[in-house]
Amino acid sequence: MPAALSVDLRRRVVAALEEGLSCSQVAERFGVSPASASRWRARLSRQGSLAADPMGGDRRSADLEEHASVLLDQVTRTPDLTLAEMKGRLSRRGINTSLSAITRLLTRHGLTYKKRRRMLRSSSFRM
Repeated sequence: MPAALSVDLRRRVVAALEEGLSCSQVAERFGVSPASASRWRARLSRQGSLAADPMGGDRRSADLEEHASVLLDQVTRTPDLTLAEMKGRLSRRGINTSLSAITRLLTRHGLTYKKRRRMLRSSSFRM
C-alpha cells in the first residue's frame, strides 16, 4: 500500500502555490499531480493542517460498539446465529452494517467461529 507524501513536501508545494505558480507548474516542479497540489492548498485553508489522514484499518466496526450488547445478547440466546442473520436483525432495527464489521466486533469481544466435528471419530475408519 502506498504511503502518504511527507508534510515537508506538502508545505513546499503549498508555498509555491502561494507564491503565484499554477497547480500545473507546481506539479511539474515537485513531481506530484495538479489535483494533489490543489487539494493540499484547500486542506490547509479548511483544516489548518497538511498532515495526511490515517490510511487503512477498520473504520466501520467501531460504530457498532453502541449496539454490541444487542448483538452479544442475540448470540447468547441463539448460538448458531449466522452473520447474515445478525445483519438482517440489525437492519430491521435501522442499523446498516457489513458482515465483516460484525465479525470484527464479535472478535473484539472474544467470540470467534470455531469449526467443530459433527460426529465422533470412528476408531475403525482411518481419517
